[in-house]
Amino acid sequence: MNDNRAQPLWQPSLERIKASNLNRFAERLERDVGKRFDDYESLHAWSCEAPDIFWAQVWRFTEIRSSRQWDAVLSDEEQFPGARWFEGARLNFAENLLRHRSDKPALIARLENGARENGHL
Repeated sequence: MNDNRAQPLWQPSLERIKASNLNRFAERLERDVGKRFDDYESLHAWSCEAPDIFWAQVWRFTEIRSSRQWDAVLSDEEQFPGARWFEGARLNFAENLLRHRSDKPALIARLENGARENGHL
């Protein structure tokens, strides 16, 4: 019996990787923070070493809208669960969730039978 679980179902092309949001985020980190990440593993490791800097950069990169900026990105980080994120920030979840309107899929699902389904907002 052939075990295909070790093989990825899909792998992006180099062009698609270079055009991805993750790659754009890594490039922005290099510009704004002076950190260079050659692969996902190094980015992930740094996100665990400096979570306050990482998540502040995610907030900025994703352009989260808020009526009040945070006082601290992360408090009580040694307590998981129990850490507090973006204390002091005030935002409207719906405003951020629904600000992008387009005909593009909001969600792409691959079903167990291999069929693909697109969901829209």
